[in-house]
Amino acid sequence: MSTVRDEDDLRIQVSTAIARLGWPVQRAADIAGMHRPHVSAWLSGRRRLKTDTMLRLTRAVGLEVRVKRAPRRLTLDE
Repeated sequence: MSTVRDEDDLRIQVSTAIARLGWPVQRAADIAGMHRPHVSAWLSGRRRLKTDTMLRLTRAVGLEVRVKRAPRRLTLDE
């Protein structure tokens, strides 16, 4: 399992998975219940997706995502 640090890393992983599967973006979009233009725009970085939508697309291409809680950042008041 690869570590994904941000949305750009996830975008690369999803794009790589689609290519590895030999799928057109339309097939990944259909399986995820999304519109192809939205998926294409996200893959190219022109659009942001809600977290649940990104996870749905990620699962559609066979990737597993585990969310790890980041350490809490201290504020100036602490």
